[in-house]
Amino acid sequence: MICSRVSLGANGVPGPRPFGRFGHFSIKTKEAIMKKIALALSAALLCQMAMAKGIQTGAAYARPTVEGQSAGGVFVNLKNTDKKDNVLVGASVQPSIAGSTELHTHINENGVMKMREVQGGIPLPAGKTQKLEPGGYHVMLMDLKQPLTVGKTFPLTLKFKDGSSKQVTVRVRKMQDTMKHDHGHDHGGHDHNHGGHDHGGHDHHQH
Repeated sequence: MICSRVSLGANGVPGPRPFGRFGHFSIKTKEAIMKKIALALSAALLCQMAMAKGIQTGAAYARPTVEGQSAGGVFVNLKNTDKKDNVLVGASVQPSIAGSTELHTHINENGVMKMREVQGGIPLPAGKTQKLEPGGYHVMLMDLKQPLTVGKTFPLTLKFKDGSSKQVTVRVRKMQDTMKHDHGHDHGGHDHNHGGHDHGGHDHHQH
């Protein structure tokens, strides 16, 4: 690459002149420089590939909500392709979608399904796929600003313990479609809508 800089001549008229001595290099020197540039570009590409490897995501989706409902769940499969364990520590959405987000799971206490906020994040074991699905881990959208209607899409940013983040597009899908998506079978009669569970003080109605 040849750059130029401007210098003023005796008559005060600016004129370009070569910046550096690239134009005077021998063929061997030029080849060496081009090799170094190629290596630098290759290294940058490898870094990008390594960063892209990390956490792979499936199709993120949410279930529709109704007017006045204050919370809704987001579900997605997260595959950790790294050789080291990672943790999903948080998520965020635009203020126009929800006031905040929390990571939740369901637990069975004396035969009653209860939803609880996950302390410390959702584990992502190396080489494994962690499913965020109804009845299990999920991202909870708190203080919804508007109902989640079928067909609506919005960005969700997932944040991981290693400092990385990944943005996914969440699509609101019909309840029937999400039931087919989750394991490909019915959930044994459990009501995964929020109205059917004790949420430990959270005023949630359904995913």
